[in-house]
Amino acid sequence: MTSVAARPSPETIEGPPRTRLESLTGLRWFAAFGVFFSHVAILLPLPYLNELFVLGTAGVTFFFVLSGYVLTWTFFDRDTAPKFYWRRFARIWPSLLITTVAAVALLVGGQLWPTEGGTSLVWWTVATLLMVQAWFPASFQGDTVPHTVSWSLSCEAFFYAVFPFVVRPIVRRTLRQMVLIAAVLIAISIGTRVWLWLANPQLTAENWFSSDLYYFATHSPISRVSEFVLGIVIAAAVRRGWRSPIGLRTATAITVGYFALLWAWSWSGVWQTALAETANRGSIVVFALLIAAAATNDLAGRRSLLSSRPLVALGQWSYAFYLIHFLVLFPIAKHAFGRQSLYDFPQPTWAHLPYALAGLVVSVLLSWGLYRLYEYPIEKRLRALLRREPKAATPAPGAEPSM
Repeated sequence: MTSVAARPSPETIEGPPRTRLESLTGLRWFAAFGVFFSHVAILLPLPYLNELFVLGTAGVTFFFVLSGYVLTWTFFDRDTAPKFYWRRFARIWPSLLITTVAAVALLVGGQLWPTEGGTSLVWWTVATLLMVQAWFPASFQGDTVPHTVSWSLSCEAFFYAVFPFVVRPIVRRTLRQMVLIAAVLIAISIGTRVWLWLANPQLTAENWFSSDLYYFATHSPISRVSEFVLGIVIAAAVRRGWRSPIGLRTATAITVGYFALLWAWSWSGVWQTALAETANRGSIVVFALLIAAAATNDLAGRRSLLSSRPLVALGQWSYAFYLIHFLVLFPIAKHAFGRQSLYDFPQPTWAHLPYALAGLVVSVLLSWGLYRLYEYPIEKRLRALLRREPKAATPAPGAEPSM
C-alpha cells in the first residue's frame, strides 16, 4: 500500500471481481488443520510436538481475517443487507444446527464428559443456535457443553451484522488511508492482549482459563472484530489495484518462520499460555501478508500448491471439519484413555499418536460427507429462495469463507 488513489472507479464498487481466489480456499484447510492439532495438544498430547500444536489456535485468527477479506472481495454496492444476511445464514447455520444436535446427542448418550444437564444444557443449546454464546462465557465454557469450537461462529455473526455498514466507507478510502486503518487495527488487536498481561499480573497458567478477562480477550466479538476489519481493508486495497510486493513463497516462509520461532521460544520455559495467546494475536500480521500474497498470486494467473484440486477440496470441507473434529477427538480420548474433562490435561506420550491420526482420518471423512451431502446442497436451496439475486453474488463452492 504505497500509492494513493483519489476515488475508486465505479466498477471497483458496483461489481465484485470475478477472479476466483482458489489459493485462499486451500489456505483454509491449513488453518482448520492447525485448530485440529491445538485440540490434539489438549486431549491427546504428544512429546516434543505439543508446544507446536498449541500454536494451532492461531487458525481462528486466520479465519477471522480471511472472512473479512473474502466478503469484501465478493461485495457489490447494489447488494442489500437482508440479502447478504440470508446468504451468510445459508452458509453457516445449517451445519451449525446438525453438529449442535450431534453434540447434544453425544453428551446425553454419555460419549462426552459428565454434565448436570437440564437447564444449563438447554441454555447452552439455545445460545449456540442463536449464535450469541460468545457474549455469555457461561454458555460455552466448562464441562457443561461439548461443542466448544462453536463460539467463533458467534463472533462471525457479529462480524456479519456490522459488515454492510463498514465495508462501503472502507472501500472508498484512499490507499494511504487504508494503510493507516490497517496499522490502527493491528495495534488494537495486539495491544488488547498486552494490556491484559500488564494490567493483570495476578493471572497465572492455573487461573488464566477461569478468568473473565481471558474470555473477553479471546472469545468476545468486540475483542476480535479488529481481525475481521483488517481483512476488509486488505481486500479493499487489492480491489483498488494494490498488489502485494511479497511473493507467495516469501509470505509462506515468513509464516512458517514465525511459528518456528515461537516453537523454539516454547522451550525457554516461558509461560505456555502466554505463548499461545501471543501467537494468536501476533499472527495477525503474518496472516495478513500471506492472504495478500496468495490473492496477488492468483490474480497474476500463477498456479500454486494451494490452488491444487486436493487442497481446494479440503478447503471446501474445512468448515465441516472445524465443527466436527472436536466431537470426534473427545470420544476417542475418553474411551481410549479415560478422559473425563476438558480440563483433564494428560501427560504427552507417543501412545496417543495412532488415536490422533485415527481422529484426523475420521474427521476428514465425516467432513467430506457433511459438505457433499448436506452443507452445500442445503446452502444452494436456501440461496435459491432469493429471487433475482445477482448472478455475480453467487460464488462457486469454496469461494466464500465458511467461518
